[in-house]
Amino acid sequence: MRRFRIPFFVVLLTPVLRAENPAPVESDAPVELEPIEVYSPRVANQDPVASFAAPVTALRFEPLVDVQSRNFAESQADLIIRGGTFESSGISIGAVPIYDPQTGHYLLELPVAPAMLGAPGVRTGSDNAISGWNATAGSVAYGWQPIRTGGYVATGAGDNDLFRSELYSGYVSDQKIAGRTLAADASVAYSESDGTRTFGDHEF
Repeated sequence: MRRFRIPFFVVLLTPVLRAENPAPVESDAPVELEPIEVYSPRVANQDPVASFAAPVTALRFEPLVDVQSRNFAESQADLIIRGGTFESSGISIGAVPIYDPQTGHYLLELPVAPAMLGAPGVRTGSDNAISGWNATAGSVAYGWQPIRTGGYVATGAGDNDLFRSELYSGYVSDQKIAGRTLAADASVAYSESDGTRTFGDHEF
């Protein structure tokens, strides 16, 4: 007895709906928005680990740089960009490049309040070649934040003599001097801790 195989095909018919082109709608005239400046850093975590905040605090979670810290970043850290070394990476605040005459290990120890600075910008490639200030791998550029009237106070406490305090104040005068606005800001910070052992921790 022979067996025959009969192929069986199933054809599915799917209805296709074709929508008619809607009537063209007249678009409104383009609206030009005023330019805005964003000073908020793109790194969300701006809080320090154990001491007061410093410029390096914003760089800990910056994906374009590598911060190799000793203990916590505010105590001592190396800045590395694009696989370079801490000696080939630079940092500048405003128009002033920052160098350490001894070693690049102390490059990030800057006593500047982050409230005075804008969001850090990482310069590489041609941008770094133009304004990198003798940094071959890359550089981090901070701009000055416009001074505003206001301020903040931060205090801390904890076990093992852990203590930190921070004060920032800014003032913008309403009086004009030679057509210019007079403004000033200042910041004071202090951190002290012995840890679980005497002389075993930081004192800034």
